Amino acid sequence: MSLRIIKRCFFVLILLCLVNIVHAADKTNIHKTPISYQTISEIRVLPSLSTADTCIVRHDEGIVYQINGWVYGNELYKSYLDPSLTCDNPYPFTITEINMPMVFSDTTVINVSVDIEKVDYTNPTCPFPDSIISISSAYDLQVPGPGLYDIWIPLDEPLVVNEPFF
Repeated sequence: MSLRIIKRCFFVLILLCLVNIVHAADKTNIHKTPISYQTISEIRVLPSLSTADTCIVRHDEGIVYQINGWVYGNELYKSYLDPSLTCDNPYPFTITEINMPMVFSDTTVINVSVDIEKVDYTNPTCPFPDSIISISSAYDLQVPGPGLYDIWIPLDEPLVVNEPFF
């Protein structure tokens, strides 16, 4: 792993810790409301592959709640993803981009980046993120107005995996 990536990860972890410490008291008053938006708009950094070429890996029941007061900035969110649960002939699986559904109440510019991490199976009943195996560039994205958005962030280079990942 390059020194640049290690420094970047360390910096992000420090920011994450500081932000969470500062806002820990506020997060006890989180308010969640059911999503009532009829449409989802897309924000893409790059054009996507055709639907025929893709298998989207998603293991939840879709977007259900808007959680107000949760994101403060410079935060990391991880999701365990296993292509074998939703794709025919899942491996090898090529990851080209990561999706982040988000609700916005106004126009804004956000800075986003994604990474892919190995899975640590030290506790087989609770896999958790391990080392970073790929990370994207950071992008400033313009959110055009209020609404629910599917934000698609590409990896700088497609990554091929042969097992679940975060």
